[in-house]
Amino acid sequence: MTKLFGRFVKSERGAITVDWVVITATAIGLAIGGLSMFQSNVTTVSSATGDSLEDYNNDMDW
Repeated sequence: MTKLFGRFVKSERGAITVDWVVITATAIGLAIGGLSMFQSNVTTVSSATGDSLEDYNNDMDW
């Protein structure tokens, strides 16, 4: 068991795969975090824009 663990620790096969998985997971996590931060602001702005357009449309004599 000790020999197997020693070979596992010394082996570098698959290390680049682990690096890419960690980098990709970090990028996805940051993207999701960034989108969730902006979601409420975008919702507020789009709602205000819709309300303004609705008010403008209601004020027009069609």
